[in-house]
Amino acid sequence: MKTLLRLLALLSIAAVAGAQQTQTPPPPAPDISISANGGSENLYQGWPFILHVTILNTEGDTPGGTGALVIAPKNAAWTTAITFTIQNSNGTTVQWPLSLVGTPSDQVLSLDPAEYVQASWQMSAADVSALPPDTYTITANVQVSQSTGWNGSVQSPPVTITVGPEPALTPDQQAEKVYQTAEFALNNNDVATAITSTQQLRNSQPDNATAGAVAANILKEAGYPTIAFLEASDALDRFYRANPNPVEAPSDFLPGFQDLVTTMATPETSTQPTSTLESGSSLVFSSSAQAVTLTATVSASGTSVEGGTVAFTITGIAGSATSQPVIGGSASAVFSVPGGTHVGSYPIQASYAGTATFGASSDSSASLTIAPATPTVMWNAPADIHAGVPLGAGQLNATASVPGAFVYTPAAGTVLPVGNGQTLTVKFTPSDAQDFNTVTASVQINVVAAVVPGDLNGDGLVNCADLAIIKAAFGKKMGQPGFDPRADVNGDGIVNVLDLSAVARLVPAGTVCK
Repeated sequence: MKTLLRLLALLSIAAVAGAQQTQTPPPPAPDISISANGGSENLYQGWPFILHVTILNTEGDTPGGTGALVIAPKNAAWTTAITFTIQNSNGTTVQWPLSLVGTPSDQVLSLDPAEYVQASWQMSAADVSALPPDTYTITANVQVSQSTGWNGSVQSPPVTITVGPEPALTPDQQAEKVYQTAEFALNNNDVATAITSTQQLRNSQPDNATAGAVAANILKEAGYPTIAFLEASDALDRFYRANPNPVEAPSDFLPGFQDLVTTMATPETSTQPTSTLESGSSLVFSSSAQAVTLTATVSASGTSVEGGTVAFTITGIAGSATSQPVIGGSASAVFSVPGGTHVGSYPIQASYAGTATFGASSDSSASLTIAPATPTVMWNAPADIHAGVPLGAGQLNATASVPGAFVYTPAAGTVLPVGNGQTLTVKFTPSDAQDFNTVTASVQINVVAAVVPGDLNGDGLVNCADLAIIKAAFGKKMGQPGFDPRADVNGDGIVNVLDLSAVARLVPAGTVCK
């Protein structure tokens, strides 16, 4: 009986142990740490501030640990689970205007055992200068309550930062400031400023190994590992020349050099995917050949594309153009557009050939637009004409740079009244209406009164034509249809025998009018 009881007890213990073993272990909790201000405890006014947060899946430190760390806040990116507690020397919590650098590539954070990820926040030099001088304690917190993965709260060890006015800087402090400023510029995609500032530092401190290390680190972060390796090698060489028997190795920049050595020595076995984005361009129609510069940007995630060429073709236009090797992701080439290529929109195809490092890609989202040209219309202001002289070829004589038709307003044959500055207008319609715009031009003309007594039509003569003007309006009073003010020679408001006789006396003797 006792043997049976012992057996039952053992079976019960084994069952409980087996149940415990089959229970699903809780998801691993993250380990969070922060580094700030490049590792320095002093933050000077006028310097930018950069804060790095590292999250590690500590399951890799646990024997047999295989669980993945998953942080997935509800309807938000995983970085929203990170908050900061900043206190001044009195223990009062304060707010700093920290901004996240970039955006997470994934909404959900998933780390395998021993994997880690780093996110960065920063504050501009102007914002740092606005901080009250004091000693501050910064702590990072990860807190998730509605994650589909791990839920809980974890706090980092604190870091202490003393904010105050900038003192007279040592060469190494100058290098530290340049590094902070250059890293801030890189975070804002200002590669030119970052590299320029580090090279100016190298020029001003050619024998400072720390300055060389700063230049190497920035060049590496900017995506230029080969140049960074040369800078790091030079920095190490200068350090050991200045310290032939150092007490300890230069641990501040030796790891970066070793990482660059690994990068340079490790062959790239696969190409990085790229994307190509072209820019549109425009021209104005021309009968002569034209050159247009076509541009494209080639990008790879997290890396500046160097090398390879981009070939440009344009649908509907013969020819092609190939760029020089891509530098900093940019490519351009000059394409020759044949003369007489008609107005229209022509799709551009930009094709990146790729290299051993970067894969090929292409884009056809942009176009070359050729707009209509505007012809030149030449029309000089005509000379003054006398009253009664109809408009003709002497006044309506505009010319254009291309063939086409002219329509004048007023039209030929119009008799203008006496007056200065009267507008003549022409509308020019090119024969090639597809490639040229219609043009309107105008000039001014003066119509002056007749200077020969009795010369009613302004032709400089007194003859039957002038008598005909009076006969046509004979008997008409001012305001009546058919009244012609030219025929009212004496200005009494009626065309009668007085006007007729006044002109008849001036007609040359022997003239016979019908």
